Amino acid sequence: MVRLIVDLIRVIRCLLWTPNSPPAAFSKPVDWKLELTVLHKAKSLVEAELNGFATSIAEDEELLGLKLPLRTRFAVLYRINVKEALSVHLQFLERLTALVLQLQEGVPFEELRSNYGESPLAPYIAEIV
Repeated sequence: MVRLIVDLIRVIRCLLWTPNSPPAAFSKPVDWKLELTVLHKAKSLVEAELNGFATSIAEDEELLGLKLPLRTRFAVLYRINVKEALSVHLQFLERLTALVLQLQEGVPFEELRSNYGESPLAPYIAEIV
């Protein structure tokens, strides 16, 4: 699941990159200002998708307590799973934003790498030059 959001970040980075950005920033998170813009855009897209649902996860879970036709039950279960996945992506993007803010403030990269090396952020961190 992490791979999907990292790929989304890469695509957005390519779309937002300009000739005024460092050349390496086209494919890697090296320009912190650009990267924060990329992460904000990714977060906005995920939030828009999550907010596009008419019901919350809690409301869907309440529906599961009712006697529903089998197809409806599976549709509600699927919808819950999609919402949970989107919520995980939002948490991931929030953690990445905090990481990039630390880098922008001058926290040494090696210190951050040791803090996040075994976390789900590892695929993203591995791209930082």
